[in-house]
Amino acid sequence: MRGTINESFPTERTAIHSKTMKTIIHVNQNILRQNTKNSTKLPCLIVRNYKGKTYANAVEIAGPSVVKYSPTVPLNCGARAWVETESEVTAYE
Repeated sequence: MRGTINESFPTERTAIHSKTMKTIIHVNQNILRQNTKNSTKLPCLIVRNYKGKTYANAVEIAGPSVVKYSPTVPLNCGARAWVETESEVTAYE
């Protein structure tokens, strides 16, 4: 997803600097189901770091990242698949 962002991406963005901190990105399945059921478009991606969490519709990672799947040891929130990075992250709302 590097390069220019096309028109299908939301225009508002929130830069989340994480040059020395771990950032985790995952999908909130409850919001995803709610969007399907109610025909809404609430942001269902969660970007977390030690400062808190941000909800987004799209996320751009400016550097290396790792996709992890851990079915037996999920995150505290229950996510079993997520993306981890220490690169700069931009969340699009």
